[in-house]
Amino acid sequence: MALLNQKNKLLATLITITIIAVVASSQDEKSQPCPDACSCPNIPPALGLVCNGQNLTSIPAVNISAHFVDFSGNPLGELTNQTLAPIRNAHNLEILVLKACAIYSIENDAFDKLENLRFVDLSSNGIATLAPGVFTKLLHLSEINLSENNITNVSTHWFAESAPIRVLNLTANPIKHLEANVFDRLNSLEELRLDQCELHLIDSHAFDGLFKLHTLNLSHNQLTTITADSITWLRELHTLELNANPWQCDCNLQAVTVILLMRGFQTLAANLTCSISNNELSNWIDVNTTHPDCDSQIKMHARRTSLIGNSEKHRIKAAKLLSTNASRLSAASALFFSQKPADTYSPAVIISLWCAVIILLAIASYTAIYVTSKMCVYATTKAASAAKHAAHVNRKKSIVRRGNRECEQALVNDTSHARDNFYMVDEASSDVSIIAIDG
Repeated sequence: MALLNQKNKLLATLITITIIAVVASSQDEKSQPCPDACSCPNIPPALGLVCNGQNLTSIPAVNISAHFVDFSGNPLGELTNQTLAPIRNAHNLEILVLKACAIYSIENDAFDKLENLRFVDLSSNGIATLAPGVFTKLLHLSEINLSENNITNVSTHWFAESAPIRVLNLTANPIKHLEANVFDRLNSLEELRLDQCELHLIDSHAFDGLFKLHTLNLSHNQLTTITADSITWLRELHTLELNANPWQCDCNLQAVTVILLMRGFQTLAANLTCSISNNELSNWIDVNTTHPDCDSQIKMHARRTSLIGNSEKHRIKAAKLLSTNASRLSAASALFFSQKPADTYSPAVIISLWCAVIILLAIASYTAIYVTSKMCVYATTKAASAAKHAAHVNRKKSIVRRGNRECEQALVNDTSHARDNFYMVDEASSDVSIIAIDG
């Protein structure tokens, strides 16, 4: 019995020593010292690593509890899977700042196992191209800053299908052309910055699919025109910056302005100017000019101030502008009030719409049948009533005619044998008069 108790005590001691060792190891890991030349701010509940401008060529090991890493101003060069290996064990990492790190290339698996990242800043680097699928593993990414790089083309294949990205910043990249459906995977995008991008041309379907976009910045580019189709489906758009572009005052600009005025914007950027034939600049919303493809003059309103489009006076101005030409009204109305194309709906929505149409047709058919039957019953009733009345009148006239003949016959044969009183009836009016005859 004593031997058994000693064994139990020994086993309990070994278990206790093991637990203490595991806890100590865990605490040592969590209390990993901050790397030299870096700071590790601990502002509960966030723990981070900040190594700004220390001329480091690699990222040091990061505490596994870190929520953010700021490694700006260090020459990393190529961003590979190995480059980010020291931070891969930080499962709570949500913010990664690699600004001005001389990054010129990013491998498509660089962000593997960093799926909890929500904000990535890659601005002010030398990135020219991005590999397809480079951000597809970042399933919780909501904001990415790619401004001030050398990106020339935007690709829809950078991101995962239905990526949750809400903010995309591409400011100051030499992007000259936006192709159709280039953002169609970013269904959650709310803010898109494309200012200072040397843009010359935007495809009319470049922004298709951005149904949640509320802020779009196209300022400080080389845009001369923009089609109404490119903004028609941006139903949530309320902030649009278009200043500092050499706009040509053509029919496209007229249609766009009409839609913007009717849409009710919170802000339409100030100092919008048109480039006139002699290279003079004039306020784009105040220009009066005639274009060979337009049926009437372009008469825009408001001067060099921000347009608060939700005021009633701008809606009135838009209505006046539209009323100057019926064809322009039809075009603008078609653009503004038309429904989304069928291919932008999901199959479930299309089925629901077809069901609704069938139900409406059934209701319309039932209503038509009901109304027709009621009309038939009414017509039949009226016809029967008319026939009954006609029969009654004919019967009455027949009696009157027979009475008149009898009276006439009695007078002709023998007045003395006639009745003292008889009825003389006016056949035409069916009135009966009593005529007394003296015997």
